Amino acid sequence: MKNKDVAGVILIGGKSSRMGKDKASLMFNNLRLVDHIAEILISSGFKKIITSGIIKGYESVPDLVKNKGPVGGICSSIIHCQKNSLTKVVIIPVDMPLISSEVVNFMIESSDDSEFTHFEEKPLPLVVRISDSIASFCVKTNQNLSDGKEMSVKSFLRNFTTSAITIPQNLAKNLTNTNTKEEWRKIQNEYQNK
Repeated sequence: MKNKDVAGVILIGGKSSRMGKDKASLMFNNLRLVDHIAEILISSGFKKIITSGIIKGYESVPDLVKNKGPVGGICSSIIHCQKNSLTKVVIIPVDMPLISSEVVNFMIESSDDSEFTHFEEKPLPLVVRISDSIASFCVKTNQNLSDGKEMSVKSFLRNFTTSAITIPQNLAKNLTNTNTKEEWRKIQNEYQNK
């Protein structure tokens, strides 16, 4: 399957409480972080890019259940994509500024017939083969979240067939998350000193 047939979903809907400001709008490489991630997806051959969470300039999917973290965004995005007849998506969190086309393409090429593919020890990013059963489970999960239950991405993934692939050592740094101001400063310094 070519990347033009796969939608890219950027998870931007978090509260950014540890960062203290909206991560998607942070400036990185002279772009908003969401635009930086979108450019990586475009350079990887993606034609359709969606944001999970509302931001100007993109087809945006609001969280169906507010403030429920990445699982809420993942479920809302999968439901939206399934309704729009998309069968495969790559979901990338906006707080992964060092992700590269090489990582995205490696992940897609390494994905098999599993419902979800991710890197070992890293539940995100994800390649998702969307089906009616996955979308139905996401509807149920959103109901559980609405009822006050909490769920991590790892525990969500335990409900499906998953493939955990090994990240090549030279690409491991590309999966660095930035959740705090200190992590953000460190990533910016490393990027500028490349």
